[in-house]
Amino acid sequence: MKRIQGVLGVVLGIVIAVGPQTFLHVCGGGKMAESMGDAAPMAMSMPCQNVPAAALITGFLVVITGIVLLIVTLKKAEGKAITLVLDLAFAISGIVTIGIPTFIVGVCQAPHMHCHAVTRPALIVLGAFVVVLAIAGLLRDLRKK
Repeated sequence: MKRIQGVLGVVLGIVIAVGPQTFLHVCGGGKMAESMGDAAPMAMSMPCQNVPAAALITGFLVVITGIVLLIVTLKKAEGKAITLVLDLAFAISGIVTIGIPTFIVGVCQAPHMHCHAVTRPALIVLGAFVVVLAIAGLLRDLRKK
């Protein structure tokens, strides 16, 4: 089970880190202001412009946690305390991933914007998967004697 949890953690972390940079991209608020040239005295910065950087960091943390879990599992050094800490790290990373588009950084308020319609729900679902993965690992660890 821990190997599967580690592999799923690595995969989810990669999608969280790479998604907002590529296919789950945010809207181009900063690019629109730059394209206006001299007509825009102040470049507008959309709130969603920091989402990809924040998601990259949390995705990287999920990947690292998954790799450490795989290493611990493959070396048969599974201790209850180690796996509990790694599950807790998964849970915190998942909660932060959910928080990035909702209350930490936020996205544009217009429902038709790509960041609001695609990036926000995708990061919420990916973060929820990481939290569920952590809860499954915690339940398994607590049942194990």
